[in-house]
Parts: sequence; C-alpha cells; structure tokens
Amino acid sequence: MYKIPQILSYPIIPTISDCPEIIGQFCYIIEPYKPGIAVVVKIDGDEQGTAFGDWNGVSIGPSIPIWPVAAKFLADYNIAVGQLARQIKIQQFELFIAEDGRLIDVQLEINRFVGPGMLRDLFNKIMPTQVITEIAVVDESKIKVLKSCVLKPSRIKMSSRNAPLYACI
Repeated sequence: MYKIPQILSYPIIPTISDCPEIIGQFCYIIEPYKPGIAVVVKIDGDEQGTAFGDWNGVSIGPSIPIWPVAAKFLADYNIAVGQLARQIKIQQFELFIAEDGRLIDVQLEINRFVGPGMLRDLFNKIMPTQVITEIAVVDESKIKVLKSCVLKPSRIKMSSRNAPLYACI
C-alpha cells in the first residue's frame, strides 16, 4: 500500500497592486471564486487514494460545513479524475475546488500548477471548471475596465513571492 501525500495549501492570491509583475502578461481573466476543498489524489497501478482538506492544507471530514463539496467529488468525479490521471500518466496531484464545486487549479508538485487553458481542456468534460471570461494582455487600460476577477498567466510563472504569478482585482 502507498501513502497519500500531505495536503498542501493554496497560494494566497495578492491584489494587482501587490503583484505588479503581472502587468504586460498574456492572462486568462477568470470569474472570482470562494475557497472550497483541496483533493489530493494518489494513483498506484489500479489503486487510487484520495484525501480531502481545506485550502489551508488542513484535513477535513464529514463534520466540516464544506464537506458536501467533497462528497459530490467522491460521488460524481473521483473515478473519472483517476482514469484521466492514468491516461496522462500522472501519479499524484492536488485539485483545488471552489465552494460552488468548480475546479479552480491543479497542483502537480510544490509551486507547479497546470495552466488555466490546460485545466479547462483536460477537465471540462469531467467536472465544472473555473469560468474564463477573456484572454488578454493585462495592461493599464485593461486593468481600468476589469471588475472583480482573478488573473492567471497563460503560461504559469512564479512571482517574486515564490508563488504562482496570480493576481486579483
């Protein structure tokens, strides 16, 4: 039997004023979301292990108010996600699912995330994913017209904070 890895916390997304290096980047502009659950998946041959936590990296169980999101994942998506992982030969990863059940991010290892386009392309037929409203270069004129959104570069980059280069407006 194998050991399921530790649940990692989701990076805190700074405001655009705290993340000026995102300016000039080609970004996915994504509808905002509320933290939900983290799902660690470990594949070992035909076996699959799944563990649940919150976005702070703390394990959760059925007594936690957000548990219905985890129960829905187990009932509706767990098997399909495991099959996809086997097809693309990924042995372990962590999913971050918003309070409303949308898949927001996939972490492959510490500070290595799947890009928003790849997340959509791989998982959109399996489960709801983050809502991408636009793909554009983020410049001063774009920032002036954007309202309440999350910005994620089309190619995941690391910020000066040693976290993914994400920002929110």
